[in-house]
Amino acid sequence: LKTVRAEFRPRVDNSWFLGLPLRYFTMVRFSLPLEAQENLDQAVEYALMRHVPYDMSLAYSHYSAGVDQKEIVVDATVIPKEPVRDYLEAVSAAGITLSGIFPSLALWAWQNGENGVYVSGGGQETELLVWKRGAVVFQAEDHGDDQSSGRAFMQGLSPVLENMPGIPRPTFFWEPSAVLTDQVAWLGRDLISAKEI
Repeated sequence: LKTVRAEFRPRVDNSWFLGLPLRYFTMVRFSLPLEAQENLDQAVEYALMRHVPYDMSLAYSHYSAGVDQKEIVVDATVIPKEPVRDYLEAVSAAGITLSGIFPSLALWAWQNGENGVYVSGGGQETELLVWKRGAVVFQAEDHGDDQSSGRAFMQGLSPVLENMPGIPRPTFFWEPSAVLTDQVAWLGRDLISAKEI
């Protein structure tokens, strides 16, 4: 990190972001009544207590909200403080001030801008998410004991994806750890709409 900082020579107004694996994050989408708009921060915090399986005072959170005619739709990302403490201390020790932390695969999906199934890895560490209309609607990750773990993980998710309503057709693979045609077959997806980026 010190080498990266030295090579980039950041200015004071530069922004630094840290991308981490999905396993650290919980991403949820929920709706609130329009009346919640007056005290939206409190309403979101209260709603997150029902969606997240840990104490919100021990976590970082961020949300965005959009209002339609009937309700407020909230997309929230939550990350517990304890598992990422060592990362934050290392970044700080290198003299870097972070502007934010994000799930790398979700940022990649957002930057790609297309609805689809996004897969990272495919061997011992595999992440998968479904990106639809600018949000994560499903996420799963696996950290197995060996390189064959990804195959079992993806084969197990195949029926889930097959039965998920309105699943986007394209499948995008980021830094695949196995042959692309194999990963497509394990997921039960269409090879024609599969892309490695």
